[in-house]
Amino acid sequence: MKITLNNIAAVFAICFVAFPTSAISDENNMLFLFEEKLEHPYSNGWSGMLGKIEYGQADVYINSTGKSAEFDGILSINCTGSGHFWKAAGIGGENANPKWVKEAAPREVIAKARKAFCK
Repeated sequence: MKITLNNIAAVFAICFVAFPTSAISDENNMLFLFEEKLEHPYSNGWSGMLGKIEYGQADVYINSTGKSAEFDGILSINCTGSGHFWKAAGIGGENANPKWVKEAAPREVIAKARKAFCK
């Protein structure tokens, strides 16, 4: 199965999150989090959007575009501690290897998402 914005919205729906598909497809709702510098002159831009926050856990849609293949994922952040995990992720429209996903997003993306969405 290919990962698309609609598939990610469906995962949110399965997880009982009120997260309309129209919200994720609207890039204006995304908060810029980090610019990952690659070999000059290339970079990846990382953005996020809060899906829900409940019981100290924030589910955040994360998107990256740029030189590397396009990345989409749902990051669940423990706002009361330091933990996080990926509920779903894909790169270039394909499911991502779970081992690779742990290293896909730079630490700065997760730290800035925590700061922005865990308020």
